[in-house]
Amino acid sequence: MRAREVAAMTGLSASTVYDWARQGKLPCRRRGNVRIFLRSEVERWLLDPEADF
Repeated sequence: MRAREVAAMTGLSASTVYDWARQGKLPCRRRGNVRIFLRSEVERWLLDPEADF
């Protein structure tokens, strides 16, 4: 998923999604300069934001 999709899913702004991903608050992966988000990890994060990823 891309940040816009995560934003729509979570109700956060895309800039917040990017910021939280950069800070390690939101799980993501990097492919070069692109951040991608796995739906399963985002769903797990929504259920337990304190979980380690």
